[in-house]
Amino acid sequence: MTDGLTDQRPSEPVHELLCRGARVRVRGCKVEVITDPAVVSCPYVRAVYGIEIADREAVRKIVERKIEEYGHFCPHRSLKSDRIIPFGSSEMISTVMGEILDAAVVVCDGAGTVITGNPELLQGIGAAMTGLIKTTPIPEVVRRIEDMGGKVLDPPRIDQVEGVRRAFQEGLGRWL
Repeated sequence: MTDGLTDQRPSEPVHELLCRGARVRVRGCKVEVITDPAVVSCPYVRAVYGIEIADREAVRKIVERKIEEYGHFCPHRSLKSDRIIPFGSSEMISTVMGEILDAAVVVCDGAGTVITGNPELLQGIGAAMTGLIKTTPIPEVVRRIEDMGGKVLDPPRIDQVEGVRRAFQEGLGRWL
């Protein structure tokens, strides 16, 4: 049974995600594209990354760019973002935080499931993150999330159902 974290705690954090439908593993800062992408053409990818056709090499470059620009999968991962995508889920959720929603239950590389009512943290986590399948806890990331008012499951893991339970237990009745 998988718990959303790697089964063993390696010396380097290991993360798995889907990018353009390709399964990708990141160990340390090394990106390995495991399967071919399912989505080979996308107007957004063309506009942001300048990629016409997404093959394994293009997927590797996209993930490497997220590591370089945002620190994804690294101890120095950015948890703040000025990047705004008008149709992005974190942007939409952030705009109604506090008015309609008390909190969001989301997934962050290096932390697993996160409960947050902080729109800035939510946007920082979700700005460029998509398709996270597995992650290894990174203590520096977990600590900074908690410093920003986010709650990480103990032990850190991907478990959205438990995240929702915790949100309810903490009196956060309006969540997404």
